[in-house]
Order: sequence, then C-alpha cells, then structure tokens
Amino acid sequence: PLNEKLLSNRSAAYLKVGKYQLALDDSLKAQEVQPGWAKICFRKGQALRGLRRFEDAVSAFREGRVGDRENPEWDREIKRTREAQAAVDARRKANL
Repeated sequence: PLNEKLLSNRSAAYLKVGKYQLALDDSLKAQEVQPGWAKICFRKGQALRGLRRFEDAVSAFREGRVGDRENPEWDREIKRTREAQAAVDARRKANL
C-alpha cells in the first residue's frame, strides 16, 4: 500500500511480533509518501533499535523530535535506546 497511515500501522504490527526489518521497510516507505510525519520517525526508530542499529535509531528519534517538540516521548525513546545499547555492550564484554 502507498498510504502512510496503513504503512505506519503495519509497521507497528511488525514491531509487536519482532519483525524489525519489515517494520523498518514499511516505515521507510511511509516516509517516502509523507516526509516529515513524526509518527513515522517513531516507528523507524523502534525498528532500528530492534535491529540493534542504535545510532540510527537515536537519529530517527531526533528527527521526529524536530517535528514534535512538545512530546516528551522522544527523549524517553532516546534514553531507552542508549540503555539497550549499553546492555548489549555489557553482554559483549562479559562474553570476551
């Protein structure tokens, strides 16, 4: 579908079942259809975090924050992403 709302909703569904690449694909398609829609950046950031592409996830959340400055959820998502990255890094160090 080329409807940003449908793509965004399907991306959310993929996120719920852990299909992060499919969620990212839909969020990128939605962004092509409706650039600048903050909700798409949220989905994109969550998908990237699920794929352990932490820096890209933070960038997506920051991009969304630009269009939705009043929403405190952006900073919370950035914090969650940094925490997830730290946990992955700690596990890697423990396995060395």
